[in-house]
Amino acid sequence: MPLLRTLWFLVRLGVLIAAIGWLAMLEGRIQLDAFGYEVSAAMGPVLACLLVACLILWFVIRIIGWVLSLPGKVKRSLTVRGQDAGMRAVMTGLSAMAAGDGKTLRKSAKLVPQIAANDHGLSLFMTAMADRMDGKHEQADAAFARLMAKPDTAFLGMRALYQRADQGGERARALTLARQAHNLHPKQARVIAMRYREEVRAREWENAKTLLSRLVRMKQITKEQAASDRAAMALAQISDGENGEARLQHIRAALKASPGHLPATLIWIEALIEQGKGAEAARAVEKAWKQSPHPDLAGFWLRVIPKKSQRTQKSRLRWVRRLASLAPNLGHSHLLLARFFMNEGLLDQANEALNDAERSGGVEAPMLRLRPELAEAK
Repeated sequence: MPLLRTLWFLVRLGVLIAAIGWLAMLEGRIQLDAFGYEVSAAMGPVLACLLVACLILWFVIRIIGWVLSLPGKVKRSLTVRGQDAGMRAVMTGLSAMAAGDGKTLRKSAKLVPQIAANDHGLSLFMTAMADRMDGKHEQADAAFARLMAKPDTAFLGMRALYQRADQGGERARALTLARQAHNLHPKQARVIAMRYREEVRAREWENAKTLLSRLVRMKQITKEQAASDRAAMALAQISDGENGEARLQHIRAALKASPGHLPATLIWIEALIEQGKGAEAARAVEKAWKQSPHPDLAGFWLRVIPKKSQRTQKSRLRWVRRLASLAPNLGHSHLLLARFFMNEGLLDQANEALNDAERSGGVEAPMLRLRPELAEAK
């Protein structure tokens, strides 16, 4: 490239010299008569001199323009150099933030304003993070509060304060900040999820349900998970000591939201047993056992055994096998039989049932509790 530029310059210079020489060789004369004076000269040299004068004038103008633009170029050079130093400070600060080095982060924050006269709160944010890393939480919170006052950095400060409130267990403050963040960014899925968690923790069920529906529409939560969450919220509304129809209403709402919700099913069956509805509870246990066998379901099954099935050991065994036969290859079914055999004193059969449960898998913890009991009984 330098060679090509040199050649191009020589070509232009040669063309210019040729043009001057050609003008100088032109024949003819130029005569000027004005103000009583008469001037006569050869036309060729005059035109050549005129071209040379124009070139000199153009060159002088270029030099003057370069001199006048020199302060601006120097200023731009210094600005670019400062921006480069500022960007290096930003990257160094981000690395220090990731490493938890508050001292380096604070040092970098002082260099950031070199990027521009207004760094839009970047240096303040870095300083606040350095204060937080150094355990100066009050100073950090004050800086984040200043960031909240600026439109460009409001969410940044709010998010930092929310994390502090969340980690510190300040639930009321965390809820307020989550709502403020949602007002700033009402369509951001992460912000909606953040507020949803706080609304649930604050037991603001109606707000939580509305936000949950939005998260489902935004495909941030699956319909199955949303159904489970709605069931959990319905159960959470059961007050301590609440009985009767009010309690059943919440349980029904949970089962309506998620028919296979195991905690709701267990509470529902227990409520039926308490009300003396053994037959209905037995049907509920059978239905739930097919979907997801659980040790508590086995316990309920033994509690709702009909009187006619309690008369003999054979009839009791028939009742237990009725539930186990619904999922004969699952470990929980064998554990149900093992528990029954132990209660009946049939220890060899209980040991065999435990072995079957072990071969089926998936029931290690309950089986570990039964093994010592069986050994002690023997």
